Amino acid sequence: MQKINIMIIVGEKEVENQTLTIRRRFVKEQKELSFAGVFQRYYKRNQRKESFELKNRE
Repeated sequence: MQKINIMIIVGEKEVENQTLTIRRRFVKEQKELSFAGVFQRYYKRNQRKESFELKNRE
């Protein structure tokens, strides 16, 4: 199991703009993404990972 430290920031600015700010541990860069964009991005990433794991089990 791999741990990835991600902080999701939701403040007044993010609520007003309907966005989330993503900050990764040990990385100074922050990304501001739309609420829907965040979930689409991580959902796709997890789908690829699950697909890869299922193929390797067979």
